[in-house]
Amino acid sequence: DGLACASQALESLPAPLLGELNKVFPAGELLSGLTSNLEACGAQMREGKQHAGTITHLVGEARQRVVAAQDALAARRAAWAPKVECDERAEALNKRFGKSFTLEERRERLQARHQANEEFRRRSESAARSLTDLSAQRWAITSRILAEVCQCYATICAGSAGL
Repeated sequence: DGLACASQALESLPAPLLGELNKVFPAGELLSGLTSNLEACGAQMREGKQHAGTITHLVGEARQRVVAAQDALAARRAAWAPKVECDERAEALNKRFGKSFTLEERRERLQARHQANEEFRRRSESAARSLTDLSAQRWAITSRILAEVCQCYATICAGSAGL
């Protein structure tokens, strides 16, 4: 955002500024040098703005990957409570003293436990895959973003020593 503002300022500022300076200081060669320097700065800022757009895109992609991993973990956490509940309900079938269950109740509880365990297993595998992929790509993602940040600064600062 700051880069866009600076770029826009450099694009719109030189013409009125140079017009006023030309009235006050009629020395043409100094003014032409200032004009070329300001134009060079504007060009560097425009190029830097392109890199900044790429950085924004890369960071957006990285955020999407992180959000996908967080969603997979949230789905796994959400599947945990029903699994525990079904495990407890199925465990009640094995108690020696207490309520007697019909065959239909036993079947329902055992089937519910199996389904809850399968759902939790699927969610766990999905979360593990998502985290493994994110972890495997973290340095590649980070290095692409940092390389683009370096390119952006190098582009903006190129030739600034001569200004």
